[in-house]
Amino acid sequence: MRRDLLPVYLYEGERIYLRSNSIGLKLGPSEARRIELFVRHRLEGHPIDDIPPSLAGMARREPGVDAGIGAQWGGAWGIAYAELLDDVTSTSNGGELRIGYKYPWRSGRLYLRPHFALAVRSGELNDYYYGVRDAEATAARPA
Repeated sequence: MRRDLLPVYLYEGERIYLRSNSIGLKLGPSEARRIELFVRHRLEGHPIDDIPPSLAGMARREPGVDAGIGAQWGGAWGIAYAELLDDVTSTSNGGELRIGYKYPWRSGRLYLRPHFALAVRSGELNDYYYGVRDAEATAARPA
């Protein structure tokens, strides 16, 4: 487990948004039809305290920062979206493509936006966060 302390804040302006782990620029006429440019903190990595035995002897994997571009297209049926992210801090040197669907729903003051997504990650990204390097390999933990 890793505890990342993030302040909980949210600003959703017409053209700019600021969230706990990202900042972005919205380009387009509405939420259902827009392009976004953003920078996002990747909340993955190894624990800092109480390192489990399964990670003993492994180099720490640090969180990174991704820059990305996203596009959304929707209508009464919901909103389809895609995001392309790339590590700009050279932490993992990897990238990710996400595609998904969300359906905004309002009832009075209640607003829900359930969604699902499928992500395809580069080998560099997966190897950095979840791989075992040759120097870290053991009989119980192969490279």
